[in-house]
Formats: sequence, C-alpha cells, structure tokens
Amino acid sequence: MTAQQPQSGRQKSTTQWLRKPCGWLLLITVFAFLVRLGLAHVAVGGLGRPYEGDECSYTQLAAALADGRGYISKDGTPHTIRTPAVPVLISLVFRLTDSSNVVVRVVMCLLATLLVPVCYLLGRSLADERVGLLSAIAAALFPNWIWFSSYILTDLLAAASIVLLVWALVEGWRRDSLSWFMAAGLLGGGGILVRATNMVFVPGIIFWIFLVMPTWRRRFVAAILVCVSLACVVAPWSIRNSLAFGRFASVSTQGGVAFWIGNNPEATGVLTHDFGHWREVLSKQMPREDYANSLEWSEACKAKATQFIRENPGRFLRLCTIRFVEFWKIYSPRVPLHKSLMVIASFGVLLPFAILQVIRRGWCRGPEMLLVILIASQTAVHTVFTAIIRYRIPIEPLVVILAASGLVWLLDRWRASSARV
Repeated sequence: MTAQQPQSGRQKSTTQWLRKPCGWLLLITVFAFLVRLGLAHVAVGGLGRPYEGDECSYTQLAAALADGRGYISKDGTPHTIRTPAVPVLISLVFRLTDSSNVVVRVVMCLLATLLVPVCYLLGRSLADERVGLLSAIAAALFPNWIWFSSYILTDLLAAASIVLLVWALVEGWRRDSLSWFMAAGLLGGGGILVRATNMVFVPGIIFWIFLVMPTWRRRFVAAILVCVSLACVVAPWSIRNSLAFGRFASVSTQGGVAFWIGNNPEATGVLTHDFGHWREVLSKQMPREDYANSLEWSEACKAKATQFIRENPGRFLRLCTIRFVEFWKIYSPRVPLHKSLMVIASFGVLLPFAILQVIRRGWCRGPEMLLVILIASQTAVHTVFTAIIRYRIPIEPLVVILAASGLVWLLDRWRASSARV
C-alpha cells in the first residue's frame, strides 16, 4: 500500500491540475503548436521550403539587419515601406541560427500559437472561463490561422497584438486602472510596428474610452495615457523615417501605393486582378525610379487615386461595395474548393453566433462595443484600399471571441429552459 500511495498521489495531482483552466490552456496551446508544425511540414511545402512573395522582402530586410547594414532596401537606401517588427524578430533568428529557413518557420509557428493564450485571456475578461477556453480551442483549430502559421507575414502577429491591446483596454475599464490603459498604449504602439494599418484603431479606442469611463476626468486621463504611451513606441520609428526624407513621414510609406492599386480606372475591387494590373501596367506608368524616394512615390500614387475618386464617385462606391464583399466573404470561386470549405466550416459557422452577440451586446457601453468598433475600423480601411480574406485575419480573433460569447449565452438559455421544463 505504501508503494502505491506516491503513485496515487501523483495521479490525483495530475487530475486536479487538468481540472484547472490553466492546465487545459497549456494542453490546448501545445496541441496547437504541434498541429501548426505538422501541417507546415506535411501540407504547406515543408519547414525548409524557399521563401516566396512578401516573405522575400521580410527576410531581405532581416538579413541586412543581421549583417549590421541597417534597415535598408536592396538598393542600399533606408527602407520605409514595411514596418520593422517582423524583420527585427527574424534578424535575431538569423543571428542565432545562420539564416536557417527551418528555424525561422518554427519561430513563426510559435508566434502564431500565441493566439491561443491571448484569445483565452480576452474571452475570460469579456465573459468568463468558459468563453476563454472555448475561444482558445477555436484559435487552436482555426484552419486559416493554422495554414498561415509558418509563413513570414504580419497577419497572425498583428492579430495577437490586437487581442492583447483589447484585453488591456477591457481590463483597464473593468478595474478602473490607469496603468492598464498605459499598457494598452504600449501594446498598441507595438502592434503598429507590426502592421501599419493598426493605426486606424486609435480613433475608435479614444471614442470607446469616452463612452465607457465613468467621469470626464478619467476619460481624458485614460485617453491621454493611451495616446502618449503609444506615441512613445511609435515615435522613434517615425522620427527615423522623417530624418531619412528630410520631412515628416509616418511609420510606413506603403499607403499611397495601396490606395492607387485599389482605386484607378482599371480597378475591379478584386485584388488578384488589381495587383496584377498594377504589376504589369500601373507600376510602369509610375515607376519608383522616377521619384526621389518612396515617400514622394507614395504621395504621387495617393494623388492619382484621389483624383480618380473625385472624378468617379459612383465607381468608387461600387468598388467599395465589391471590396466589402471580398473582405467578408466565406466562399470564392477563385480558390480551390477545399479552401473555401475550410473557411465555411470555421468562420462561416462562427459568424452567426458573433452576429448574435453583436445584436445582444454590441450596442451597449461595454467591452463588446470595443470589439465591434475595431472590427468596423479594419473593415473600413480595406473597403477603401484593397481587400482579400487574408487581410481579415487580424480582426478574426475578435469575431471568434464574440462567437464564443454568443454560443455560451445560447447554451445557458437552452439549459435554463430545459430546467424549467
């Protein structure tokens, strides 16, 4: 009996650990990481596959940083189009592993897996442990997030930064804690350095703070703390860009080009066509080499797009409608059927529950309203610029968490009605 007692104690300890949410969260997170590694190795082309598309740009910047040449483009000039967070992370991997493709992709899978615990944190803060764990499970199994995990892109890291930002804001509101709002600003600034379009969230966040904080003094102080702490993170990069051009420049000079790609006389609202037209026609009409730097090039593209919109307001509205559909669609005839089925079976299934929660709570002054504001902000940006399903990834966790809340509410209602019967 005495020999069996330690074993029995260990079994009891393991059982108690699994009953705790943190135990389940750790298991779900480890499972999610292994699934991402496995899929990358088996189905996506292998962890050692060559870089392609945007990956080449990120790794070129990372290699220049790792070699001590600075954040420069291929021509040796300061690079100001892509934000620095992902290249800096990859450069650290390059320094430690001699530019190993396999290690870089493993690190990207690890960073993508962060969505599991951060979705849990926001789900728990928004509602309770059930919503947190359900959100974590959805994050672990979400097909699109699994598929892109090993790619060197900003989408999933931007998604994790947005969820952390919202979590800090919700905690700041619940606790009436100014330190949490300061933390939210720091996280928001880091998110902007991951993906420049995160800047669009700032007005919505300030609007939400003024709606939910109890007094005018707390509203102003919380809003100022968010803006100042965010600026402390973003300002050094903006100053660096401004010094490179001799005048003010924000965190990225890509906006004007993207604006012109989506809004020109031959634009269709479908990015596959519009980017091809840009590469084959428009980029030759306005080559980068004709301008002193990328900022002037971006401003020239922006001016052309603005002129097109002024002269063709009706056409612009039609393009916006098409891009809105492109952003939120769950089926596309332009991709293999199995990919559309994966989106339908995941995002398509969860979307009705998210809509239910928006109808229930999205209009109330609370955390759900913040999620709705940020989702609307991201939608607005890509409705005006360019849109594909992948650009939806940064705000998909917010939709998933709203869906988890709506599903738990429905289950509670069903149990309550069953109990009365």
